[in-house]
Amino acid sequence: PYIVQDKERPDILAFNYYGDVKYTWLIFFANDIVDPYYEWPMDQNQFDSYIINKYNSIAESKTSVHEYRKIIRENKLDQQKYTITVDKDTYDSLSPTSREIIYSFDYEVELNEQKREIQLIEDVYVASIFNEVRRTFINAWSKW
Repeated sequence: PYIVQDKERPDILAFNYYGDVKYTWLIFFANDIVDPYYEWPMDQNQFDSYIINKYNSIAESKTSVHEYRKIIRENKLDQQKYTITVDKDTYDSLSPTSREIIYSFDYEVELNEQKREIQLIEDVYVASIFNEVRRTFINAWSKW
């Protein structure tokens, strides 16, 4: 497990962790990242621009309701909240302690933060994975 830091690019992470930027694809592969532009976490400047483009302003995104949630249970030890999305009528019928509003800004922060939690393949396996992929591609190309 690895937490991507603000402004940390995948090529720099590959260089720092694996010693070579040619292993950037391995980070994408290990995390099912097909489109790094949209699936890699945004830094603060990118995030602010994204919010302004999508919601017209940061202030507007903080008052725009994204969804209503019913709190199923809360784990006091790890402060984890388990919720389900509900409609407005259901939300209104719930007690204040068992419901929450998720504003667009908070929703987007949550999505971006989830992207920070990635997996890195241990560097001791990289050479064998690289060689296996190379053999696979050579075999595939030789059949054409």
